[in-house]
Amino acid sequence: MRDAYVKSASAGLAREYGQALDGLNSFDRGGARVKPGEWPNYPTPVQLGPDLLPVPAFDADLLPDTWRPWIADIADRMQAPADFPAAAAVVAAGGLIGRRIGIAPQERTDWVEVPNLWGGIVGRPSVMKSPTMAVAFAPVRKLEMAAAETYAEAMSGYAQAMDVYELRKKAATENAKAAMKAALKSGDKPPDVSSLHIPKPEKPAGKRYLLDDTTYETAGVIMAENPGGITVMCDELVGFIRPLSRQEYATARAFWLKSWNGKDEHTFDRIGRGLIRTPCTASIFGGVQPAKLAAFLKDAITGGEGDDGLLQRFQVLVYPDVSHDWQDTDRWPDRAARNDYSDSIERLAGLDPSSVGAVADDFNPIPVLRFCPEALARFREWREAHEKSLRSGDWHPALESHFAKYRKLVPCLALIFHLVDCPQGAAVSEMATLRALAWSEYLAAHAKRIYGSVTLSERTGARLIWKRLKGGSALPPVFAVRDIQQKGWTGLGKADCIRAALEVLTEHGLLQVREVPASQTGGRPAEQFRMNPKAEGLP
Repeated sequence: MRDAYVKSASAGLAREYGQALDGLNSFDRGGARVKPGEWPNYPTPVQLGPDLLPVPAFDADLLPDTWRPWIADIADRMQAPADFPAAAAVVAAGGLIGRRIGIAPQERTDWVEVPNLWGGIVGRPSVMKSPTMAVAFAPVRKLEMAAAETYAEAMSGYAQAMDVYELRKKAATENAKAAMKAALKSGDKPPDVSSLHIPKPEKPAGKRYLLDDTTYETAGVIMAENPGGITVMCDELVGFIRPLSRQEYATARAFWLKSWNGKDEHTFDRIGRGLIRTPCTASIFGGVQPAKLAAFLKDAITGGEGDDGLLQRFQVLVYPDVSHDWQDTDRWPDRAARNDYSDSIERLAGLDPSSVGAVADDFNPIPVLRFCPEALARFREWREAHEKSLRSGDWHPALESHFAKYRKLVPCLALIFHLVDCPQGAAVSEMATLRALAWSEYLAAHAKRIYGSVTLSERTGARLIWKRLKGGSALPPVFAVRDIQQKGWTGLGKADCIRAALEVLTEHGLLQVREVPASQTGGRPAEQFRMNPKAEGLP
């Protein structure tokens, strides 16, 4: 397994990524426009590719031994892809480790990464996104509930202590006033009342693990009380990130971008609360529907408001195939597998950095582990190939930005798997590193599919129109957008959707387009389309 992982992970991250954005990369557009009113030469047609780029089936060997049976049990009982709970488990584990333990990917430098990760599940409605997320995060939710009970008890004790404090403070103040009055009346030296000072009880900090719905200001306050970091759960991921594209949310967007890095601090200066300086570390995980994600992705690809790397930070984002087969699976969960998984997650939450050999220094307050020699050699081999491919210019800028962040992803995954597999700690193992490299290849395939899905709706519409044309639809030999719109064909929608689909067919050379000038239409310029005879044999 080790050699296969290294071969695929280090050699497979090169030129093929540049082809991920089907429909966005340039190719010969035989239907390029010519003078108004003229048809271009017949181009060489290109068959429409698949709606989605392929992704590999999930390999159980990607998972630590203690997780594998439970992830398989979730997938079987819920009839959902194993990718769903596996991705959730990885982000849950990384969120619990947070900035309490980092990894130094090189032997001698001060480069440190923190294993808080962002990710999510991409899938249509009703494919069990939320239920599988909930089960994978169940041990973390259990910790959250226990912490809430502990905090409620502490706050009850704090309220009682404050009542006593207020009574003692009132009594001390009255005694001090009486002593001062007596001294003034008798002409004696004013008494020393410093001994009457009553120490104020310290308000207990609330231990938190998960946030479901929060503003960035509230998240900052919670992070100040939980410097190790927190995890934000989003049932609808786009609902969390889309508002951050608006100008009025620029400050919030900057805060969350900083929280992905995991190593920085954020300062809040607020009237009433004063100065709050908080370590800024957050993991994020959620579900998202393909169409909603594709619409948001367009900004990140075409230079819109989303083009600042926010979306590229969602490294553990999976979009697997969902089986068409289904069977009713009504059985009890595997209790032993569930306990093993839950115990490993809870152990990460209580991990003492010193117990696993993590060391901090005067210049880096985050305790870190480093690779063992064999793991370091594997990581160096992978990184050399990866850095060269990043500089090759073969990738679309959006994918280049996404894969550039694998510099953090790979060592962080290695640290997570190492701490799950090796409770005794020590240097990050070779096996954990190989597993991280295998994950990088697996996640790269999903990234290609996800970024390629930007043109999913256009390709789907193009396929619908092409099927009608091949089936001898009642369109005239030369037709316009309105001719298709009048047919009311299901799945095509408004004129803009039809126009985008026709653009895809034109780019593939299946149709030809010409511009009809306003002088001939009697109004605005228009476009006319006709089928390319060379494409008649293409499916």
